[in-house]
Amino acid sequence: MKSAPARARPLPAALRLLLVSDGRGDRARLVDVVAAAVRGGLRAVLVRERTMGARELGATCEVLRGILHPVQGLVLVSDRADVAAAGNADGVHLGHRSLPAAEVRRFLPEDRWLGVSAHGPEDITAAHAGGADYVTLSPVFATASHPETEPLGAERAARWSVAAPLPVLWLGGIVAARAPEVLARQPAGVAFLGAVFAAADPEATARELVRTFGAGLAPCEAQA
Repeated sequence: MKSAPARARPLPAALRLLLVSDGRGDRARLVDVVAAAVRGGLRAVLVRERTMGARELGATCEVLRGILHPVQGLVLVSDRADVAAAGNADGVHLGHRSLPAAEVRRFLPEDRWLGVSAHGPEDITAAHAGGADYVTLSPVFATASHPETEPLGAERAARWSVAAPLPVLWLGGIVAARAPEVLARQPAGVAFLGAVFAAADPEATARELVRTFGAGLAPCEAQA
């Protein structure tokens, strides 16, 4: 069976600062936090809610698209390519338990975004070969959600990102205080989870993240 062709399109501005949900399964809280983050300037969310069934997940994504689309934002869904293919989300992000990117790309509409979680160069190469538009590389720094996992560190993440054939978003421990260390290495984008969802004021936190990271990321052109 032929593999999906590698893609070559630039990452949209909205996806370069990506908010990732914390998976609590609380729809009302999720909507409230995302709405606050959008008021603060973030323009993309990855809905990672493993406890939600397809119907609830699709409905939740539609509510969030009602918040994001008026500001030219995007809603991605974790793992559930069927929800994205059905038109409830603007794309899907695949993890290590998901279908391979190449299989998903074959049935995913061309206008949907396809992201893949990566933890090393082999993952990045496989994602590109499978037709992914971008990868998240994690954990760059230590995180409370995975304290047992050794972080990659900025230097190693930077080496892998520079060599990558597609845009790489850094994930894991990305907070405003890390901005100088991150921006000095100019990744294509960054993703936030606890920084926003654990914040007492998600709107103010999002505004600070946009201010500190928004203008300093690397130029992102289409890559072969």
